[in-house]
Amino acid sequence: MRNIFAVSMLCCIMSIYAASQGGLKQLAVLEPSNAGPDDYFGYSVAVSGNVIVANGNNGVCVFVKPANGWRDMKETATLTASDGTLLESAAINGNTIVAAGQDGAAYVFVEPADGWANMTQTAKLTATGAGLGFLGISISGNTVVAGAPDAQIGANQGQGAAYIFVEPAGGWVDMTQTAELTAADGASGDALGYAAVIDGGTVVAGAPNASLSGGYNQGATYVFVEPAGGWIDATETAKLTASNASSVAGLGKSVAIEANTIVSGAPYQLDADEQGGGAVYVFVEPAQGWASTTQTAELTPTNPVSEAAMGSSVAISGNLIAAGSPGTFTISKRQLAYEFLKPSGGWVNTTQSAVEGPTKAPGYAEFGYSVSSGGGTVAVGAPGSEYTSYEGLVYVFGP
Repeated sequence: MRNIFAVSMLCCIMSIYAASQGGLKQLAVLEPSNAGPDDYFGYSVAVSGNVIVANGNNGVCVFVKPANGWRDMKETATLTASDGTLLESAAINGNTIVAAGQDGAAYVFVEPADGWANMTQTAKLTATGAGLGFLGISISGNTVVAGAPDAQIGANQGQGAAYIFVEPAGGWVDMTQTAELTAADGASGDALGYAAVIDGGTVVAGAPNASLSGGYNQGATYVFVEPAGGWIDATETAKLTASNASSVAGLGKSVAIEANTIVSGAPYQLDADEQGGGAVYVFVEPAQGWASTTQTAELTPTNPVSEAAMGSSVAISGNLIAAGSPGTFTISKRQLAYEFLKPSGGWVNTTQSAVEGPTKAPGYAEFGYSVSSGGGTVAVGAPGSEYTSYEGLVYVFGP
């Protein structure tokens, strides 16, 4: 069972659709056919084309968009591990889904020729090392990255690492990692890999517990660029930090990347009133390539709310960045998804252009705990619905 206090990372490279002025319409609510108490359905969501993937404690549910558009519906298929392990965060790219198992492995599912159906994994991916347990997960092309925030590196327990798996020429099979990515300055408890994404030859991994000078647990985001000869064990190309990060800001709890822009959430960053409402940081790649730097821009709510945890989940596509704000147990309302539009002159410090919310969020829904989109469809997880049973829901938005 997941920790209700944990904040979700974004599980795949995502694209967000919105009109030029922002603003979307709720189209549907998705829930699994086997929903039950403490399922926490929606703590991870991913979208690719006409498919939405969402996790609950009962498995990975696959929803295929009906011919007449999204509507309230149950899953098309449920994916499970053959050994019965709980599958947590999941990601999708084309016809391949990968999910992080609670047993410390990643499970790959390849869509059958006749479409998605109930199935167990095509392959199981494991990493050698101590204290492993995958959490951040992403897939791009034939490459999977799996974050292991509890990994022991040398004598450092919980320093964390990100593991690369490259699909063999003959297709996915059970295998161990192709490469291990670690932080050159990593320390015990940094939790590198709590969030991890891959886009082409670039991996981004968050270390939300990393401490910087003058504070603790401000968090950091590490960038790894694939060498010319392919992935090998390596340390980071660049380390990204927030120049104004407060202690326990948690930068790197969520990460996203598109082209030359990286987005990293700091859900516990203090605002001007010293309240932990959260923030999102944007990093634009310098002309000479990624290098250690501080943010290009900081994105914040117009009206920050204490403990709203804005930045718990993030996504980027083109001129739009989306960020989830699920709140905490002390906030029963203010469960939102924020949209930030890129100014004409480029990313600068700004507040949101629009805010999305469910038409009905029963109890403490944790709406915005996860967010993903593609092909004009935005999916937002609300794993706290209903408050007394935590069954969870996924809300679908579109134009």
